[in-house]
Amino acid sequence: DRLIATFPHLQDASRLVELPDGRQALFCALKTDSFARWSWLDAMPYALFGSPVVSEGTLTAEDMRFVLDDFSKDAAWLSVNFDPIHPLAQPDSLGTLASPLTTHILRMEGDFEAVLRGFDQTARYHARRAEKRGVSARRGHGLDDFKAYYRLVQRAIERWGLVETPFPKALYSAFALLPETDISLWLAEFEDQAVGAVPGRLLHPRG
Repeated sequence: DRLIATFPHLQDASRLVELPDGRQALFCALKTDSFARWSWLDAMPYALFGSPVVSEGTLTAEDMRFVLDDFSKDAAWLSVNFDPIHPLAQPDSLGTLASPLTTHILRMEGDFEAVLRGFDQTARYHARRAEKRGVSARRGHGLDDFKAYYRLVQRAIERWGLVETPFPKALYSAFALLPETDISLWLAEFEDQAVGAVPGRLLHPRG
């Protein structure tokens, strides 16, 4: 309900799927567009594996393939946002018609130099070049920084020739209210102006 309220142009496309063994699986999805009998679906929640949820027992890789194949029958496009640490979040669990949306994990052990050594040569070159030209990076805090991130997205949308941002301004404001232990925002600044931003979900090792 909160997603639909935040994204009024989307429709709830969630439904129950009966598995071959008789159990039911609730699969959550949003319809982003439609044409004739075809629809474009996104598995939700965004950036999380999230579902399906089975009525009894645990979900297996075979269950996941069955659900996605069944769900893809009436969809022209079905994209799945993977939680990269979920055991079933593997390409072979998508079946034949679904497409993955990639989420990257950046391990933050050590200092900046240690993290930078994990990048490829081109990324290291661009990072050093930006640093020499006076670009600095800092951790974002509060509503004003998330608004700055939203403005950067708007500028990118204009350059790409699109009509509107894929997510409304209200979502960025909602991000600003989340605990900083769960979500991070890094801003790149040049001459005191934000020129880039990267949001991230913080994953904490268990045990």
